[in-house]
Amino acid sequence: MSVPPELIEVLQQWMAKAESDYAIARHAMQMKPEDCPFDMICFHCQQVVEKYLKMLHIFLGIDPPRTHKVDALFDLLPENMRPMLAEREQEILSDYAVINRYPGSPVVGSTEATEALRLADDIRDFVRSKLPPQALLKPKELL
Repeated sequence: MSVPPELIEVLQQWMAKAESDYAIARHAMQMKPEDCPFDMICFHCQQVVEKYLKMLHIFLGIDPPRTHKVDALFDLLPENMRPMLAEREQEILSDYAVINRYPGSPVVGSTEATEALRLADDIRDFVRSKLPPQALLKPKELL
């Protein structure tokens, strides 16, 4: 399947942004629990999922909406291109886009951050498996 170079370039730009969020989340999970910003891990995991779903939209010729709502992004995908992501997981991830960034947010801990990272891993792997190989960036290209 031939993919226009312009599309590859756009996908790579989105991937670089998504992979930056992914690297931050993975790095933060290595911190000592007492120092770990679990809320920010959840935020960055939501960003990974959001950006990868938008990459899939772009690849499929769907104009991705400007939203952080994972369920809205998920619903725009054809059924055969939807990753496994339960409605409750979509809601939780959508909440992480906003509520954890401000004072007075619900407290999240290691359990929530671990689950958010698992979801980000799953969506990342799924979308990467659907994209053309030339769109996938190697780690050194992300810097």
